[in-house]
Order: sequence, then structure tokens, then C-alpha cells
Amino acid sequence: MFSLKRIHGTKPIKPSKKYEIIEETPTTSKLIIHDVTPEDELPVQIKVKNSLGETDTTVQLKVLETPRIEPQLTDKEVKVNQPLVLKANVHGRPKVDVQWLKDQKPITPSDRIKIERNGDECILTIPNIKEEDIGAYTLSVKNKVGKVDTTSNVNVTAALKFNNQLNDLDIIQGSNGTFTVECEGVPKPKLTWYFNDNEIKPNQKTRVDTKGPTSTLTINKADMPDVGVYKVVADNGKEKIETKANVDVCGMFFF
Repeated sequence: MFSLKRIHGTKPIKPSKKYEIIEETPTTSKLIIHDVTPEDELPVQIKVKNSLGETDTTVQLKVLETPRIEPQLTDKEVKVNQPLVLKANVHGRPKVDVQWLKDQKPITPSDRIKIERNGDECILTIPNIKEEDIGAYTLSVKNKVGKVDTTSNVNVTAALKFNNQLNDLDIIQGSNGTFTVECEGVPKPKLTWYFNDNEIKPNQKTRVDTKGPTSTLTINKADMPDVGVYKVVADNGKEKIETKANVDVCGMFFF
């Protein structure tokens, strides 16, 4: 016969909801520790004693925890030149490694992008966001137990603005007339021209040339049917603005 004593840290182990002891055979005993927490990371000592003597062994309990991120990142919409701040707390045992990615490519800290880790808190900051910063930002966390990610889809916006308004135009009959506008905004707008509220389709009479934020409407060989209201509408799906002007065609007089 022998006696068996189990000690977790400094406290003797007794059967409970926390500790389950199973005597599998007369010489084999199993100890199960339920609901393990980091506080359980203590030595477990087993002491065996009989009439001939005693012996003991000690096992250092290591508590492992799969990585987790709290809270999860959420999608963001930020105005141009405003700051973007993404932050979350990371947990895991052993200590987790973290990495920030943009569109699945690692982010390198720079003058524009700041990456911090204060204990469990991870922060990515872009103080002055630009259109080029649009994308999917991922915080990737891993240790020897596993890996977990969270992603924020970041969109950048800027109010639509015409850098110049259309002005009324007088065209000598038979001559060409042009309107040019420049419109900025994020997302980039689509520019559509109208004559008396009917969309202008490019043809031999009217030509539309758009390059980047600039669009030019040319009225070829203006005549009386070309008299009316011309407007251009900028639409980026989030916002719509317009500017308009009147066109008058002046006949030529000979004396």
C-alpha cells in the first residue's frame, strides 16, 4: 500500500469541480484540472509514500491560450486630411506576435504611418489620410497555439467641388464654343453634360473630352438650335453637384 499526495502551487489538491482525480488502476492515477486559467500556471507536485520510503516529482504547468482580439476592427470612412486611428487589444499565451497589413501586404512604419504597441493595446495611426490610403487594413495576431485576424475596410472621402463654375457664353454663329470645368472629390466623380436637361451624347455637333478631373464640351459651328441651358453634373455615388450656364448664338451682320 502507498499514499499519494498532490499539491498545486502550495495548496493540497482535493477532488472538486476544479480538480478531478481518476484511479484508473491500483497503480495508476489521473489528475484533470478543469477550466484552466493563467493563475493555474504553478508547479504540480506529486508525493508517493509507502513503508519503504517516499519519492516525489514536480511538473511545471504551462497555460496556453489561443490568440484573440478585442474588440474587432470595424470599417471606417474618413475625410481627406483627417486622422485614421485603428486600435484593438490582443491576448494570448505565450505572448502573441502582431503584424499590420494593408491589402494583405505588411505595413512599414513611416513619417505618415505610426504603429504602436502598449502592452496588449495595438494602434495604427495615419494622422493625415489621403486617397491613396483607401484599402483593407488587417491586424494579424499569432503565437504557437494559433493565429487570428481582424480587418477594417477604410474608405476615404472628400466633398465634391468645382474649381470653376460655368459662365454664360455668347458664340458667333458658325463659330465653335467651349465650356471647361474641373471637379475634385473622393471618390472620383463621373462628369455628365446636359443641354436643356437632355444628356449630351458626343457626335459631330458636340464633343466631350474628359481627362482626369477636367472635362471640356465643344459646340461645333454653333447655330440657333444650340441656344439654351448647358450644365455639367458631377456624381460619385455619394454626392451630386452641378453647374450651369446659358449659351446664346449671335448672328453675323454685314454692312
